[in-house]
Amino acid sequence: MKPNIAFDVDGIAANFSAAFVPYAKKRYGINFKESNRFHWEVEPELSGPLFDKIIAWFIRDHSHKIRYMEDGVSLIDHVWKATKKPITFVTARHEMTCAATHHWMKSIFPGMDFIVITVDSGNDKIRFLDDFDCFVEDRRKTAVQLAENGKIVFMPKRHYNMPLPSTMSRLAESNIIILDSLTPVCYGNYDHLIFKP
Repeated sequence: MKPNIAFDVDGIAANFSAAFVPYAKKRYGINFKESNRFHWEVEPELSGPLFDKIIAWFIRDHSHKIRYMEDGVSLIDHVWKATKKPITFVTARHEMTCAATHHWMKSIFPGMDFIVITVDSGNDKIRFLDDFDCFVEDRRKTAVQLAENGKIVFMPKRHYNMPLPSTMSRLAESNIIILDSLTPVCYGNYDHLIFKP
């Protein structure tokens, strides 16, 4: 049996924002506005490249502060234990964070074989998913794009990804499985989707 599913990192395996937000407030005086959007709205306004670098510096220098998301880690462990085949992660992170990302993943998943592919944006993830029918993603825009390209997307509910856009195609709508938690995927009801012979 082989994995037929790959995973995003932030919001799925890593609870990135819980560690980053207080750090950015204290270190840089950044205030985060309440928002239901995927991308943060901050005061004072920062250019996209500068804010991306602050995020990358945090991951590079402080990844030990990032905690894991229990339901995501449970599902990843379920797939690993059932297959003993490398787990694939495809994540939108800055290239300067690669070493820190690998180090963090090793600390969370000791003894697990895995591959981490970093891309420039969520729009690039589809290029690395030819071997998988399923993906776990928390960003709504990426989930819709993957679903419209025929992938089955498991999307845990987050304050920034609900509701789904009413303009979605029927294919996208039928290919996105929305869950309160990823834990039920470990119970066997989705094994026909997340594993292949």
